[in-house]
Amino acid sequence: MTPQITDWDDLAFFEEHLSPDSNLVQRTSFGLIDDTGTFYYGQIDSPKAQISLEKLNDTLGPVPFDPIFPAWPPSGAELNTAPELLITSTYIKGANFEMYQWLKERGLEKQLLNSRVGEAQVLEELSEHPHPNLIRYYGCKVTEGYFTGIVLERHPHDLEAYVESGYRVPDTDQFMAGLESAIQHLHGLGWAHNDLNPSNVLVSEAGIPIIIDFEGCQKLGTSLKFIRGTPGWIEGDVGAHHTSEVKHDVFALVKIREWLEKRALSVDEPCAKC
Repeated sequence: MTPQITDWDDLAFFEEHLSPDSNLVQRTSFGLIDDTGTFYYGQIDSPKAQISLEKLNDTLGPVPFDPIFPAWPPSGAELNTAPELLITSTYIKGANFEMYQWLKERGLEKQLLNSRVGEAQVLEELSEHPHPNLIRYYGCKVTEGYFTGIVLERHPHDLEAYVESGYRVPDTDQFMAGLESAIQHLHGLGWAHNDLNPSNVLVSEAGIPIIIDFEGCQKLGTSLKFIRGTPGWIEGDVGAHHTSEVKHDVFALVKIREWLEKRALSVDEPCAKC
């Protein structure tokens, strides 16, 4: 049975799409994922402001697991399932459903979770060499015989939102030492993250940095597949990055330190949230 939306915040996404010719809103798409991992999707040829909850609920409908989710186990991937008891207390990283309509129009729905399978493979290997500043990975979520997400340790903030909300890192040197240690650990294992930026760093309850988002993490010297970095946190243009390299992470570490120091200097009074 399709869930009934009673609050706009219940949606996983609610996005307007512009016409390439007129730059006017052509349609609005929306979706949510329930506790079973089922994806519900709808699309209305109107701007957000003209859509009522009643109209949205009438349009929303379930999308079959196939062809969106890969059958378990994914072909060519040796992955473990997460213990069922952990599912409710952890973070489930699923598909980027905002891309569903774009991919569907091109017959590429299966690509929604391709990068997640690759990320799970990276995390499987890294979990054999744990580090306190790398996200803890518990395995994969499997629903009705399909791979539906990655089960990860949950933390309250990402660094970008943490700082933008008025919190400050009490000791920048100590915080950066944790990030640098984790990145050196990765490099020592033969990997580079390739997309280090404040939104890919979580802040634990204890204020410890935790690196996440390993979609772009690849063995050193290999060609980048899914992620080539984030503008503003890489050297040069995204399109110029083709290979997994140590220098991408080193540049990002310098930028993050500069960003933290600049944010600290911009606050004259002691931070009430520190």
